[in-house]
Amino acid sequence: MQTSAPPHLESTKTIFSSSITKLVVFICWLAILADGYDLGIYGAVLPKLLEDKSWALSPAHAGTIASYALFGMFIGAILVGTITDLIGRKWTLICCLALFSITMGLAALAPSPELFGLSRFIGGIGLGGVIPTASALTVEY
Repeated sequence: MQTSAPPHLESTKTIFSSSITKLVVFICWLAILADGYDLGIYGAVLPKLLEDKSWALSPAHAGTIASYALFGMFIGAILVGTITDLIGRKWTLICCLALFSITMGLAALAPSPELFGLSRFIGGIGLGGVIPTASALTVEY
């Protein structure tokens, strides 16, 4: 006895069957890549920050500043679910990307370690929302 697949399974689309799916996956991949780049670049910039005499950073203070972004990511990851329920995944991802892009640009222009740390923390909130939102958006499409 043979049975055929249920109608809803016969028309199941294959992975990457539409151009919108490819576009969404690519954009989400870029968002997660930018997230990782932002976290990784601090390690590359750290030696120059420690050499800067006007900031007078100790290694301990530099480590504290590095943790600000991670703490911001923790806060962002907690808040992103509620925000996503209010405005949707697409707009949450756009807002998170805008938040961390703007604040990381401000971090590059920060005149003091305190403002640098503050912008890293606020940017971390946006970073914390990128990975869960991009992952959910990718699965949705």
